[in-house]
Amino acid sequence: MMESVIISFVGIDGSGKSTLAEKTYENLLKKNKKVKLVYGRFVPFLSKITMKMGRKIFLAKKLENETYENYLDNKKEILKKKSMLAKIYINLIIFEYIFEIFFKIILPKKMGQNIITDRYVYDTIINDIAIDMGLNVNEVNMLLKKFWKILPRPDIAFFIDIPAEIAFKRKNDIPSINFLTIRKNLYDNIEGDEKIKLDGTLELEELEKIVNLSIEKIGL
Repeated sequence: MMESVIISFVGIDGSGKSTLAEKTYENLLKKNKKVKLVYGRFVPFLSKITMKMGRKIFLAKKLENETYENYLDNKKEILKKKSMLAKIYINLIIFEYIFEIFFKIILPKKMGQNIITDRYVYDTIINDIAIDMGLNVNEVNMLLKKFWKILPRPDIAFFIDIPAEIAFKRKNDIPSINFLTIRKNLYDNIEGDEKIKLDGTLELEELEKIVNLSIEKIGL
């Protein structure tokens, strides 16, 4: 019997990854495949308390009429000055995330479920660690390699590439186009043989065809 697989959909907000992940999940269900759709990015619980406390203590006075760029700069500056706080913050995220992935992905996969993830390790590293810590592309890829020593690497990771300007128009809850541009630079340069780039400007039906063909090639 074929071992179950992990298929992830990755990209900046507004790229369409959630829609495509859901469509892929539905298509596999129609084929009577044993499949589970999960939200694979880090969801804070314990660290949420730390985040709220840090925001209140260090950033409260700087948030009034603050642009996203200034807020990000202030956060980076504080984390650099408070190196111990930064280490606790990052280690707490990593600990929680590994715990989450065990129940969301590792355990279901061991039970024979094929996993479709809307976001995964890449999104967590970029959005929840790299941006706050000011990591560059090389540092992101080094951190990614460390994560793969602990967490399962996906069999296919569909990176949905789309111009930041288009993604920004699709979403009404993004604070700034720079919010997307910074992240897109990191997404564009992530390394990995499992990475398959998709043109996010294509019609959904066309993207579905490309995804389905790629999944069929690995025998699912």
